[in-house]
Amino acid sequence: MSGTIDTIITINDLINKLTGDAGEVSFHNRTIRYEVKGRLHKLKWVYDGTAWDLESGTSVKARHYQSQQGAKEHAVRQLIDELKKKGIL
Repeated sequence: MSGTIDTIITINDLINKLTGDAGEVSFHNRTIRYEVKGRLHKLKWVYDGTAWDLESGTSVKARHYQSQQGAKEHAVRQLIDELKKKGIL
């Protein structure tokens, strides 16, 4: 059983390397980094996005999106909303 689990984890890591995305955007003179990873959730492939503001260290996660682009956009948008709520922007 352990070999099967190890194989699944290895396959998932390989798929993430092939389907993941990472980068950064500039917003109001701030650098926002993002990372998107794909994974299986209830037998469906979904994408989770994480975005963080380098200067403040604030980060958010956006989970269960159908596309990389959707996960990335929502993570960055949620981070901007969080920065505004904290009075940073």
